[in-house]
Amino acid sequence: MKKHRNLLIKLIAVLILFSLAIPQDSLKEVFAASDDQAKNRIFLDVTYNPADKTYSLIGLSDQQLKSMGAPGFADAIWNILARFDSLSLSINNSQLNLNTDDVQLATINWDEQSRQMLYGLVDSYGMELTDQSKERLELWLKDADVVLNVRNSPGLSQPLVLDLGTLLLVDVSGEGAVSVEGFNTGYKLTSDITGMVEAGGVENATLCWSKGMLHSTVNGTTLPQVTVYQDGLEVVDQALGLGLGDVEQYFLSQLGASVSFDGAEHSTTECGQ
Repeated sequence: MKKHRNLLIKLIAVLILFSLAIPQDSLKEVFAASDDQAKNRIFLDVTYNPADKTYSLIGLSDQQLKSMGAPGFADAIWNILARFDSLSLSINNSQLNLNTDDVQLATINWDEQSRQMLYGLVDSYGMELTDQSKERLELWLKDADVVLNVRNSPGLSQPLVLDLGTLLLVDVSGEGAVSVEGFNTGYKLTSDITGMVEAGGVENATLCWSKGMLHSTVNGTTLPQVTVYQDGLEVVDQALGLGLGDVEQYFLSQLGASVSFDGAEHSTTECGQ
């Protein structure tokens, strides 16, 4: 169990880092035909190479993924994948579209009624989503625009595009246990950090990175906005050898979190407002 929790934490960290790598031209192309009103946009690209049985995800090579504990695929799966050039899945607030080899395969209704039926199926299989979890899922999905591309290619996959207006809900218990959107990460803050939070009387906080600007609040009070400049960050990256790569990509993303300590109420702010 501990091994799985450590892997989950690593994957979350990688997703957050690579969500900051959003090429602007690619973003426009991916969502060219999507709903401009969507607040939460996600693009996930996967490449696979049946010849040497390797795959790439969010811009990471097969070797990098394996070093993080990512699993390999059975020969039967590789045999199936080898028969396709591409698979794509796109989801908005009303439809789920599935294409294969650039040909439309199926369209499924994905309106609120359809999603409620899905939540019921999940409950019937023993997962028993709470009313709060269903409410949060609906909040995310009704304003979501999700594109998943799976391509037969020896090249690296494209970086993850994560442009989120809805804040992630992060709950920290009195003992420091961290949950994200109701799911226990298995991670705990150190006693030093929880002690600082308690001493400062911090009940809740928000943090939003929006294309180079950092917005934050503590206990509902807005803190001074921080603007990070690309040129300056490049100097720091080179001087300290941080290995940030193409720094420009970090300034085209948006994501944030609302953090509650010891059961306090969350902020209703949206990232980018």
